[in-house]
Amino acid sequence: MTRKLTQLVICAFEIGLILFVGAWTAWASPSGNGLICRCELCPPGHQTSTNTLIFRHWPQPSIGLLFSDDAVNYFGLEIKRDIVSVKKETVWSNMVYSTSPDKIIWGGKTRLSYKWVINRKTLLLSRFLENELVVRRICEAVSHREFSNRMEEIRAEYQTRLNKLLIGNKI
Repeated sequence: MTRKLTQLVICAFEIGLILFVGAWTAWASPSGNGLICRCELCPPGHQTSTNTLIFRHWPQPSIGLLFSDDAVNYFGLEIKRDIVSVKKETVWSNMVYSTSPDKIIWGGKTRLSYKWVINRKTLLLSRFLENELVVRRICEAVSHREFSNRMEEIRAEYQTRLNKLLIGNKI
């Protein structure tokens, strides 16, 4: 009886361990998750939007990164006809990424292209050009569902700022 009880306890422990490791591994995977990243080191004139004229004198808007099984997609803000929208950037999207226990890396295939590196523990996003740090952002991990909501909040904040600038215009 004691032997069967011991075997049952060991079996339950093994099942629990497998479930725990499986759940932890899924959480640690970038696929299906996103990052919302705000500037920590963004030099003047740094472009995060397809329309930098308005953003030049405001704090740089946060960007969004959304990971799929095999690629990362970059989302920024765009202004067209006085409307701020979230836009998937075509140049920096659909880029294949690689992972290691401490980093996620993509880009940098040629000497004159940006290389992006995320520290998986601190969630610092660094962008390099020719091995020189160009931009550093502090990121927050979010679920795929929360990603859209957060990007909408950022868009709404910048739309409100733009609307205040437009008050009193005759055209």
